[in-house]
Amino acid sequence: MKLPESLFAAQTIRGLAAAQDWTEISKYIAMQQPPCSHSVIGELLIDAGNRELALEAFMKVSNEFKRVEHLLDYDFLAEAIEEMCQEKLCDYYETYLLDKARADGLKWVQGELNRKKEKYNLR
Repeated sequence: MKLPESLFAAQTIRGLAAAQDWTEISKYIAMQQPPCSHSVIGELLIDAGNRELALEAFMKVSNEFKRVEHLLDYDFLAEAIEEMCQEKLCDYYETYLLDKARADGLKWVQGELNRKKEKYNLR
């Protein structure tokens, strides 16, 4: 039985993560069109405990909605705020972001969101 290339690549990355071969994984992240999506790579890296490389992978997700959702889901809130404002997606995600921040006791989020909205003239 032959595995689809994307599944094979995901399993390869999972193995590289288990071996902590971050250099080799970085090569997959650097690819314009890796054999499995940047979303999958980021999630595998979260599972492996490497948030730094996971963030790098999530930032390469081409769909801005998916990119912001990954950033929010995995608590990269400063980066999510920047992407929300840069991509003009505040209307879609602001309520979710602020509710999440309140639930987690993160008071800095509202101020950072306001600063970024001002920077991008979104007021």
